[in-house]
This record gives sequence, structure tokens and C-alpha cells, in this order.
Amino acid sequence: MAVMRLSRRTALRTLAGIGMAVGGTACASAATPQPAADRRLAAEWEKHARTFMSWPTTTIWADEVGGVRSDITGLARAIAGYEAVTLLARPEDVAGAQQACGGDVEVVPIPVDDLWARDTLPVFVEESGEVAGVDFNFNGWGNKQSHADDSGVARAVLDKYGIPRVQTTLVAEGGAFETDGAGTLLVTESSIVNDNRNRGMSRQQIEDELKRVLGVRKVIWFAGVRGKDITDAHVDCLARFVAPGIVLLDKAFPDSPPDIWSRAADQARTVLAATTDPRTATLSSVSVSKPLLLTVMV
Repeated sequence: MAVMRLSRRTALRTLAGIGMAVGGTACASAATPQPAADRRLAAEWEKHARTFMSWPTTTIWADEVGGVRSDITGLARAIAGYEAVTLLARPEDVAGAQQACGGDVEVVPIPVDDLWARDTLPVFVEESGEVAGVDFNFNGWGNKQSHADDSGVARAVLDKYGIPRVQTTLVAEGGAFETDGAGTLLVTESSIVNDNRNRGMSRQQIEDELKRVLGVRKVIWFAGVRGKDITDAHVDCLARFVAPGIVLLDKAFPDSPPDIWSRAADQARTVLAATTDPRTATLSSVSVSKPLLLTVMV
């Protein structure tokens, strides 16, 4: 995830780069599940079984890798005090990662390029009381970054844990999606209706496929911002659900001049004011300035 106007290093300190697996015990079968009426993408505040993270590599982080690994170590140790943590690492990095993170963190030898597990792992959904994972064919945020290993992370995790893989032709990342857990999905067009990910696909075609693989009933589209950060403005840097029907929306810091980000937030506010969720309740947006937004996002 990339947060507006922040470097990737600063964004890391707001707890970006973490993927959460919702639900309980994983399915035993590795067969691809078919679309099901009870498939559901849960909200991030719901109970989940574990947190997945990825160990930073020198390939991406170069001379910053020591500090970034220290950040990831602190996060992993803190989370492990409350729930299971699985850290993915290149085989040659496993011993060092395990020593750094301690025995309460499970370190598994799955090759990665970067630390953004939220984007590279499957998007986990619930189906018939079990967990499945949607593999969104990670391509380095539209081929902006090397991803020879990260492109295979989703499938490797599903295979290792025997979790059914939901296949799709869509290319996307976990941070591109925000849900209330009750059937509504928020997405920016800039991050997914984009030829660097889904060339030749219309917004309607993409929406239909999102409904199939994620089990959502309504997709609310924001324009977003193209080409100004590595994610093409994932929705998680613009708006977040805090409860069904209530959206926390980004707002420019007081007295800051208008820019593409504030205009994107204004456009999102207009969309939210004119739409409803599947229960036909009007969506309410609460705008906050960036410092509060970052606190809430953590």
C-alpha cells in the first residue's frame, strides 16, 4: 500500500505491508471452488486466523534493508503476542528472519521480492464456512517493480496450506479493495481499470468478475489518481469503511492548496453522497485530515 505523499519507508511505519487471513480452519481440498452464493469477503476488523507478512529483501531495499527489517521484526513480534504470525522469506533469509523475530513467529521458505504482503498474497474469502483465496495475478503494480518471486506468492501460500485457489484473469492487489463485509466493495478505477493491469477490459467486465470471485453485491467506483504512486492510488489511501454504511474519507490538511489528491477525495465524496449500499442505506462519509487518517489506518 502507498499512502498519499508518503515515501514507502514512511508508509511502512503506519503498518502497511500486512496481509490478514480471515476465517478459521483452511479447507483440506486444493480444488478451485466455483462461484457460490455464500462466498463473502470479510471486513478487516472481523476475527481472523493469522497475519501474513513478508521479509524485506536486499534486491528491493538495498542499503535500507537493515532498517526496514528492524521495522518488520518489531511489527511481527508485537502481533505475535496476540495471534499467529506467518512470515514469508527467501530460503537464504529464513534463518536470519527467524532469529530476529523469535520463536513466536512462524517463518516459512517462500521466495518474495518485497514486503507488501497485503498486495501479493491471495485475497481471502469465506465460502461455506471455510477459507478460500483469490489469486489476483500480481504483476508488480502494473510492471513498475521486479516481481519474479512476488508473482508466485499467492499460489505458493495457497498450496502450502491446502487452501482452495479461486482463479481469475483479473490483475489486482489486496490493497485495491475495501469492503464493509456486508457486500459492498470500494475500488479506484485508476488502480484496476488500467491497461497496466487489465488491458482491454471495461469497468463493467471487471466489476462482474469482482462480484463473482469476491462474493460482493455492489461495487462503488472512485476515479482515483493514475501514475502518481506505485499503486495508481489504491482505495486504501483514500477511503476506508469503519462500519457498514460508514466510510472514513481522506481530506487535505487545512490550508493546503488543492492538488490531484484532494480532487480525488472530493470526487469520492460526491460518489458516496449519491450512492447506497446493498441494503439501500445511504452511505455516510466522515472526512478527516491526514494525521488522523493515518492514525485510523494503523
